[in-house]
This record gives sequence, structure tokens and C-alpha cells, in this order.
Amino acid sequence: MISDSDNQSGKTESTYPIISFISRMVAHFVSVLFTAFIVYTAQPGSSLFSWHPTLMSIAFLCLLFEGILVFSPQSSLVSSLSRKAKLTAHWLFQVSALTFAVSGFLVIWYNKHLNNSNHFTTWHGLCGVVTVGYLFVQIMGGILGKYPQILNIFRIKVRLADLKIVHATSGLLAYLLVSITFMLAMFSTWFTSNITGTTWFGCFGCISCLALIVMNQVTTAYLPSGRPAK
Repeated sequence: MISDSDNQSGKTESTYPIISFISRMVAHFVSVLFTAFIVYTAQPGSSLFSWHPTLMSIAFLCLLFEGILVFSPQSSLVSSLSRKAKLTAHWLFQVSALTFAVSGFLVIWYNKHLNNSNHFTTWHGLCGVVTVGYLFVQIMGGILGKYPQILNIFRIKVRLADLKIVHATSGLLAYLLVSITFMLAMFSTWFTSNITGTTWFGCFGCISCLALIVMNQVTTAYLPSGRPAK
């Protein structure tokens, strides 16, 4: 005979893959749909400035975020791939993110130059240039993690495990800078004139959601759990 507990267990096992799939997809839906919304609002090509929010949102809200989630055991869409393949995907996402971010930075710099406007006079502008610069440094750190033999040239002795922890923790800081920069952008003239009311708060929620997902992944994967050793 099959007991009620067996039936309940069977239902739990049958529904778990569905729940797991939904939980994985939520992060990607937020990333892609939020990016698409910003691009739609910016209407790329309508002006030179329109390329700034377009390129930056693609770089940070989509490419950088997806590159981080490649290694997530909960949210990765390529969890079945080998570690080497995931690393390649991670690199492609991150380098693409840097390319789009630098392009977005050059667009806003040239736009201000054409309009004889001062550069980096707002908190958003200052945090933006720091974030783009930090992303470049972060990728350089990733190169050292992939090719630790470079450190041997300079006779620097660092354990690969420690280097990976530093890179992951630094990546979390980089994405927190991204989140702060985007939150500051929400108070800019362009943003407040195009996005208002509940939609504005929805955007704030999306940025917070993406930041929390990244924070959860990094802290879960790399920081001590506090569990007693067995």
C-alpha cells in the first residue's frame, strides 16, 4: 500500500523541478526585462545622449549580471556545462560588459564636450567613472586568476584559492558600485522626466533585486558559512 506520506513525497519531488526552474528564471527575467525597458525608454538613436543609458544598461544590468550568474548553482542557465566552459562564458560576458560600458562612457563624455558642459559634476557622474574604472581593474584581476603564472614573473606568492576569493569579493563590490550608480541616475533630469510614479519605484526595486541576487551568490559561495566542522 502507498501511504499518504509517500504520496506527499512524490508530489514534492514532482513539483521541485518546476519551483527550481521558476526561481532560476526570475533573476534572468528581471535582468532582461528591466534592461529592455530602459532601452525602450531611451529610444537609442533619437539623440547622442540616448546611447548612454542604452549602452550602460546593457553593460551592467544584463551582461555583467548574467556573467556573474554563470557560476550560480541556483540561477545559472548553463549549470550542466563544465567548469572550463562556464569560465569561458563568464569571460565573454564580462569583456562584452566592459566594451559596452566604455562605449557608454565615451558617448556621455563626447555629448558633454559638444554641449560645453562640465564633466563629473554630479554624484552619478563621479560614481560612474569610478565604476567603469573599477570594472577594468576587476577584469585585470580575473586575468590573474586565470593565469596565476603571471604573478610568478614578479615573484608574488599568492594561493590560487585566496586569489579567487579576493576576485569574487571584489566582484561583489563592483556590482554594489553599479547599483549605487544606477540608483543615483534615477534622480537625474533625464530619468525623472521619463520615468515617474510607481514605475520609478519599480525600477528602484529591480536594481535592489539584482544587487541582492549577486550579494547572495557571492556570500553563499565564498564566505564562511559558520557551520561547525564535521
